[in-house]
Amino acid sequence: MKRAIIYARVSSKRQADDGLPIESQLERCRAKAEALGAEVVREFVDGGISGATDKRPAFQEAINFCSLMNVDYFITWSSSRFARNLMDAGRYKLVLQTYRTRLTYVSSDVDVTTDDGWLMDNFFACLMSTCRGA
Repeated sequence: MKRAIIYARVSSKRQADDGLPIESQLERCRAKAEALGAEVVREFVDGGISGATDKRPAFQEAINFCSLMNVDYFITWSSSRFARNLMDAGRYKLVLQTYRTRLTYVSSDVDVTTDDGWLMDNFFACLMSTCRGA
């Protein structure tokens, strides 16, 4: 059976209340893992930390876990939950590729292993990035 980890994040209490709270992200990520035929081996959560930085303890732990534990899928709600900084997003996507871990979003069905999917993912990441306009 394939192995998956889940990463969920909110930046603020208001986002948790008005947007997609952590528990909702986790529930939807679990359903995605089931649809992929993957067992969720661990869940990682950062609360109250912006995705504009990679200094998120649970995020770093999730990346490291993938390097050590032969994880097939890194599942998160969307590209904005993964990273809001375009440079960080690109760097960690490459890191996951070297671990043979596939980054998977619940909110969109983008296959980042294809050229079209890679382009679409980076287009959306650029729109949501803290680097826009730079």
